[in-house]
Amino acid sequence: MSAEVLNKVFEPFFTTKRNKGGTGLGLNIVYNIVEQKLEGHIVMTSIPGKGICCTITLPVMLADNAVSNSNAPLHLS
Repeated sequence: MSAEVLNKVFEPFFTTKRNKGGTGLGLNIVYNIVEQKLEGHIVMTSIPGKGICCTITLPVMLADNAVSNSNAPLHLS
């Protein structure tokens, strides 16, 4: 994915497939769910011709009887 596309990937209605049925809402919806509803963060990186990496960081909420650090973030890659 080029740097130009990467910079716009989470924008509403941005698509590289406008004439092929793409609406450009998919990653914007994912972004809003992660950032607003789940109070997390999402970052996408890319090496053109090699692929992309999408990192989602979510807060962890543990039950009262759990033995762990409830402030530790959960990292999914």
